[in-house]
Amino acid sequence: MRAIKIARALTRPTLIAGSERIPLIALGMICTIMAITINIYLIFCAIGVAFIGVGILRRMAKNDPIMITIYLRHIKLRKRYMSKPSIYRFL
Repeated sequence: MRAIKIARALTRPTLIAGSERIPLIALGMICTIMAITINIYLIFCAIGVAFIGVGILRRMAKNDPIMITIYLRHIKLRKRYMSKPSIYRFL
């Protein structure tokens, strides 16, 4: 039996700084918006939120690298599906 090697880079999810890409970009945008206001307290608050947020995102990615993607897919599912299609679905 022949063994086929599969590249780990093709099967591993894409992570940036140890966390998922989309939540990290969203966190960066929120912190940037907070820091753009030229208030010194908000700048320090944005830096603190960034460090704490990246730590939380990294810890989530350690448990499951695609946790947020799966959760967002779960939200889209309905609680109940009809057993028979409605006759009005094409109208």
